[in-house]
Amino acid sequence: ERRRRARMAGRPVGVGGRLALKKRYDKVAAIEPFFTGGSLGLSRDGRLLACTCGGEVKVVRTDTGAVAATMEADSELVTALALAPGGQELVTAGRD
Repeated sequence: ERRRRARMAGRPVGVGGRLALKKRYDKVAAIEPFFTGGSLGLSRDGRLLACTCGGEVKVVRTDTGAVAATMEADSELVTALALAPGGQELVTAGRD
C-alpha cells in the first residue's frame, strides 16, 4: 500500500517501502573565497565591497556575493585599500 502511494506520488521507493534518498546533486552555483583577512572597503551606497584575498584584491557585489572584478597586486601583498566616494576608483597600497 505504502509503495503504491509513493509511486503514485512520483517518488522513488527504496528498500522496505521507504523513500529512496537522493545520491547525486547537480551544482547550481558556487561561492568562491573572496576574503582572507586584511584590508577592506565598502562603497558609499553599500553595493560593492573591496577586499584582499591572498595576492589579489577582489570587488564583490554585496547583493549576490558575486566577484565583480579581480586585480593582482604588483609585487607585494596589499596592506591597505580604499574605494573612492563615487565607487568608481579603487586605491591600493603595499610595502613596495
